[in-house]
Amino acid sequence: MNETVDEGVKVRIWNPTVANLSLMALGSSAPEILLSIIEITANHFRIGELGPGTIIGSAAFNLLCITAICVIAVSSPTVKRIQEKFVFATTTLFSCLAYIWLLIILIVISPNIVELWEALVTFGLFFVLIIVAYLMDIKIWRNDKTHLNEEYQIDSADDEKCKDDNIDTYLRKFATEMEFENNMIKTMNEVKNHKALRYILRWISRVYPYLSPDEQSKLLASKLRHMQTHRRFWYRLQVIRKLTASIRKMDLKWNSKKMLEEVDRVKEAPEIGETIEFSARVYSIAKGSNKVMLRIIRHKPTDKTIPFHYSTKNGVAKKDLHFLSKSETVQFKPGEKIKEIYIDLVEGAMWQFGDVFYVRLKLWPN
Repeated sequence: MNETVDEGVKVRIWNPTVANLSLMALGSSAPEILLSIIEITANHFRIGELGPGTIIGSAAFNLLCITAICVIAVSSPTVKRIQEKFVFATTTLFSCLAYIWLLIILIVISPNIVELWEALVTFGLFFVLIIVAYLMDIKIWRNDKTHLNEEYQIDSADDEKCKDDNIDTYLRKFATEMEFENNMIKTMNEVKNHKALRYILRWISRVYPYLSPDEQSKLLASKLRHMQTHRRFWYRLQVIRKLTASIRKMDLKWNSKKMLEEVDRVKEAPEIGETIEFSARVYSIAKGSNKVMLRIIRHKPTDKTIPFHYSTKNGVAKKDLHFLSKSETVQFKPGEKIKEIYIDLVEGAMWQFGDVFYVRLKLWPN
């Protein structure tokens, strides 16, 4: 049984869009709203010196000035994008309609007077805004739950600007050195801007974030190689190579170099003391499981207590959508070599191939 020192689990309760439009908006605009209510009630629902202009000015400042400051604050090499475009469009539309509605109330219907039914209609439109924005946030028009993954996908704008160019350079290099067929370059040109190539690039970056651009391009080249159509001679050649166990010089040279570098790195590694690690680099999740067990192994010395800390981290799979966030400190007792930890999974989550998340592990100072 695990000896727990501390543990924290975060569970999302409020929808972020609903919270922003209700609680946070009410908190930031509370002074203007309360002053306007007090004034208009004291003036028998007639416009005073403050008037609705106070609230309108505050809303216009948030919509125009704050948005402009957020745009200016981003440095030129960096790119930021609106994550929820439909929600942003909805709130912008309702803001413009609100200004028009107030003009109709104060100028056309009842000049300089706010009648009770007008106030009730305006207040009711606030709930309409929240409902419509919430439906836009969950993308109600999509009936497949798997589409909710798009809400949490990593935006391609967060990638380095020159990453695609580097991948393309390395990809063409391997296409030449590994003696791909002539139509390999043609295949790359055809799918360069294709959605499939973008998907493969993002998938490789997210599932294998530790690979260098050189290694990513080799993996991408291998996948593209299977995408191209081949002549009958190509298949006959592959069969002959497998039967004769022939190995390409490029593959042998590349793998040998990597192996020698790894051997040198291990030889030069200094002696280390207390070490712990997971029993495997990757753990699979059985279908229908509500938790996953991770086994941590302790290496010598094992004669004293060693505290360590682990925490979950988003990957393609996201917290609260696929798994529950967890941060915990656990101890290895003297003589104890194996410790098991458990990560809770979201019930009914739609897991797909390639959905991964990470668990960080580090020794905790005594």
